[in-house]
Amino acid sequence: MTWKCDGEHDCSSGEDEPISCSSPEYHTCEATYFKCSNNKCIPGRWRCDYDNDCGDNSDEEGCSPRNCSESEFRCSDGRCVRGNLLCDGEYNCDDLSDEAQCNTTCKEHEFQCQKPQYCIFLEWRCDGDADCMDGSDEVGCHDNLGNSTSVSPCPPGDFACSNEECISSLWRCDGDDDCSDGSDEARALCATLSCPPGRHRCRNHICIPQSAVCDGSNNCGDNSDEEPHLCELYYLFSKKAKPIFVDNLDLCLYYNSTFENFANKLYVN
Repeated sequence: MTWKCDGEHDCSSGEDEPISCSSPEYHTCEATYFKCSNNKCIPGRWRCDYDNDCGDNSDEEGCSPRNCSESEFRCSDGRCVRGNLLCDGEYNCDDLSDEAQCNTTCKEHEFQCQKPQYCIFLEWRCDGDADCMDGSDEVGCHDNLGNSTSVSPCPPGDFACSNEECISSLWRCDGDDDCSDGSDEARALCATLSCPPGRHRCRNHICIPQSAVCDGSNNCGDNSDEEPHLCELYYLFSKKAKPIFVDNLDLCLYYNSTFENFANKLYVN
């Protein structure tokens, strides 16, 4: 009965989530659960975990950030991440603050990317592949005839759409047509980029919110976010996993950040 009115359709026809679940007169939560403003019940431990588990964000309202340990870094939004992720060239904070104040000095045989600042091999400069997240290693490049290979009307850190519009490089391959001509979601482009934190890489290389994986909807467009083997892994590694019975042992596996890394490897060609 704990799965009834939990906001998730566990029954194929949805009878565990009738309309009456949204009625405050009917819907009550168990003592260890938190009642959202939309009357959904979620486990109390999900309150103030920086995830919108309620769907209306009421579980993240009025929260006080916890104290980060000495080995952690506090993002500007209050979240704590491992200290060794600070200035590592990847955005680990959702607000990108872990790469905002970095003073990176590259070696003589290295090239420094601009946003975020990190070092790549100098041989990767002007090789036709965007090895820096912002593509700065391919800016100002020329071919053997001296012709520019990277004329861009956009400032560093922005992406030049085929229609000459400029958008943030972080918006590339996020599943939304930000350019309005689809060039920021081109498969050839997306195949060379990694997904930002909190997003899942589809088989067609677009990135969708991790919360949209195995939710019953074809969010990827190729249905790869709903493949049975992926969803089995999702429920194993997700903090929202239902109990799994193995050899008469009641095991409940919670969130493990390795799920996204493992799932993404499934789609590497």
